Amino acid sequence: MEEVADMLASHGIYHAWVGASDQNGDDMVKWPTTDELLHMSFWMTDEPNQPNGDCVYLNVIAKGLGMSNCDSPKYYVCKWL
Repeated sequence: MEEVADMLASHGIYHAWVGASDQNGDDMVKWPTTDELLHMSFWMTDEPNQPNGDCVYLNVIAKGLGMSNCDSPKYYVCKWL
């Protein structure tokens, strides 16, 4: 994830959606294509925090994941390896 954050920062992008969410409302944050849960080591401090929203974004400065309202304007990361 650090490589992706560095690449985004080099283009002036500091927040980007990653595709995971809690859209089902079951308090389980998952990837849409595999239904796998997100690994806890990627979260920023005090996250995941569903009252902030149901969608997951990468905070490039903190190099971690956070939750936000799904309709907040952000760039997207379509895929990282």
